[in-house]
Amino acid sequence: MKSNLLLLTSLAVALTLWACAAPEATIDAPWQAAPVKQYTFDEGVERDAAWSPDGQWIAYSAARQSGMNLWKRPVAGGAAVQLTSDSTMNVYPAWSPDGARLAFTSDRSGKVNIWILDADGGEPTRVTADQDSVVSTLGGGSQVCWSPDGKEIAFASNKGGSENIWTISATGGLPRQITRHASLDMTPNWSPDGKEIAFTSMRSGNLDLWVVAATGGQPRQITSHPGEDWWSFWSPDGKWLLFNSTRNGNMDLHIVAAAGGRAVPVTNTPEYNRHLS
Repeated sequence: MKSNLLLLTSLAVALTLWACAAPEATIDAPWQAAPVKQYTFDEGVERDAAWSPDGQWIAYSAARQSGMNLWKRPVAGGAAVQLTSDSTMNVYPAWSPDGARLAFTSDRSGKVNIWILDADGGEPTRVTADQDSVVSTLGGGSQVCWSPDGKEIAFASNKGGSENIWTISATGGLPRQITRHASLDMTPNWSPDGKEIAFTSMRSGNLDLWVVAATGGQPRQITSHPGEDWWSFWSPDGKWLLFNSTRNGNMDLHIVAAAGGRAVPVTNTPEYNRHLS
């Protein structure tokens, strides 16, 4: 599980740094096979790995004694630094674009909300209110996502009765609803240019990838496969989406053009592991 999570975040950051390969005429996917390297060796559950913008740190959540807390470790090696310390669930760290802060989800107030913490630790500040509480984060995979300018955060909430995508100022306040559907919309991820938000939805009757304007409106469907497609990440140039899928019978990483088209696999795992989180 830890290796899959590290590979997921590593590929999302490094997509444009690898040489292009063209396995088929219809696909010009910017990836090559790469070995998986173990990064942490501590006891207990470790998950939710996230690269810092400068590439020097990896933040993650880990179970030590009681609860889940946030840690960071230098990419070059060295001791891990504990950032939060309590008995609640503090998960899904997300670096601000300037690398100065970490947004994360926590149930420390009794409900799951978004909090922001200085990247060096300290006392976190709360962003969302209980009535806007975040859903699907402690077990389902709705990561916290910053806008590229660092001013807003996208999240999933069932405020209003059904789970939809919302955005809120990083300083708090009233959230703004982006998607409006009776189905399940979750796992938002902002495009690098700030114009769109990719998300996972059940609105087609199956878990598929969709993209909507960051200001809201009619979303467009990216994948439509009988397998489950979810939890997408943009490539740095905004041309590709990396995502989880069960379309090959196992839970693997796939890549698809952000404009839509045929997805191709990035990994090929011998065992089925549906739960990344």
